[in-house]
Amino acid sequence: MKLMRTEDAIGQVLCHDITQIIPGVKKGPVFQKGHIIAPEDVPVLLSVGKEHVYIWEKDDTRFHENEAARILCEMSRNDYMDASEPSEGKIELTAQVDGLFTLDRQRLYAVNSLGEMMIATRHAGPVKKGDKLAGMRVIPLVIEKEKMAEARETAGNTPLLTLTPYRALKVGLVTTGSEVYYGRIQDQFTPVIKAKLEDYLESAPKDPGAAPSPAAAPAPAAKDTVLSACLNGTVVPLADVKDEAFASGVLGNGIAIEPSDGELVAPADGEISSTFETHHAVGMTTADGAELLMHIGIDTVKLGGKHFTYLVNDGDKVKKGQPLIRFELEAIKAEGYPVTTPLIVCNTDDYAAVAAKASGTVKQGDALLELKR
Repeated sequence: MKLMRTEDAIGQVLCHDITQIIPGVKKGPVFQKGHIIAPEDVPVLLSVGKEHVYIWEKDDTRFHENEAARILCEMSRNDYMDASEPSEGKIELTAQVDGLFTLDRQRLYAVNSLGEMMIATRHAGPVKKGDKLAGMRVIPLVIEKEKMAEARETAGNTPLLTLTPYRALKVGLVTTGSEVYYGRIQDQFTPVIKAKLEDYLESAPKDPGAAPSPAAAPAPAAKDTVLSACLNGTVVPLADVKDEAFASGVLGNGIAIEPSDGELVAPADGEISSTFETHHAVGMTTADGAELLMHIGIDTVKLGGKHFTYLVNDGDKVKKGQPLIRFELEAIKAEGYPVTTPLIVCNTDDYAAVAAKASGTVKQGDALLELKR
């Protein structure tokens, strides 16, 4: 970094927060580390006494986190998704229309396995306009251009994520027969078919593929879900995890455990929804519909699967407490990787609150996290 006159710093990247104090009104950062200085920012900086600022020295080998986040966004979205403005290397995608959301899991995992970047999505399926589809972020403040070129090559030439709008369909009915045409007999078929079509339109499911159902009693209120500890160890608040992708909550709310041994188990009954070639993480959907990600350690994707053994496969039905992954705890530590293990609720938006039920030391099976409807 280097010191530069504020008037000369337009287009440069701040490498520290700038605090503004207005007595009785505000005290806090007016610009945060990583902010790109715009012309309209100069008077504000001067008003808080910043005639010089420290900035990152630009070069041709690195992207700022927000520039790189835009590249991730371009790789991910198709025409029917809205993207938020990049902030601290993060962009979120939402649905512009009702439709069917799909993703290329193999390519998505390949990009996520590169490290220093993360794209988290909802599961494929029907979505409504305004639904959140994905969140992505670049983890360091600056990232090598070669790294982003590798990500582009890994992603390929088509979007990782696709939203296909529903098509409105029409029905045409042609009645044949001269006896009907000349009015010799009354058409008895058209009214029947029209009535059947009208009945269908009145009871047609809102989601494609869902069967229409007769009127029924109101469904019982959704129950809260309690997840059990997936490890023996010590509870760590998610905000304290030494990885911004988890600590910031961009992937969803949750909790973490500092493990005391090398066995990760299912925190509830459910089904394995995702596995990774590097065996360091596993996704599952509980019987109550919670979409979970358990990620052993920080940056352990770089181990390439060494020290990890899967005990389950994609699609397996699992029971609470069933072992999912065994890992060599001390060997991972010896390689220099933290072993703090986040448990993330990827569909956090489906819940009113995600609240910790434990602190300190926990054992596998202890109540750990409550998901409130």
